[in-house]
Amino acid sequence: MFYERLHVTFVGVVATLVDSVVVAEFAGYWLHRLLHSDKLPALSRGHLIHHFLVYGPQQPMRAGDGWRLPRSFCCPAGE
Repeated sequence: MFYERLHVTFVGVVATLVDSVVVAEFAGYWLHRLLHSDKLPALSRGHLIHHFLVYGPQQPMRAGDGWRLPRSFCCPAGE
């Protein structure tokens, strides 16, 4: 059968999933650092605007009661 030729095991699937999460987190961290470094001005500016919208002067910082979507993300402008 095709399954037997793949040699798919439970450990192999779990290892692949764990490795993909680790690589995605690592890449995401460095991408975020790159956006803050201002080495790509157009992307850095957009990211800065994102921070101002989410964590602007009129917005509270994260509350201690868990993770919530920012108001600017879940509600269209003007509501």
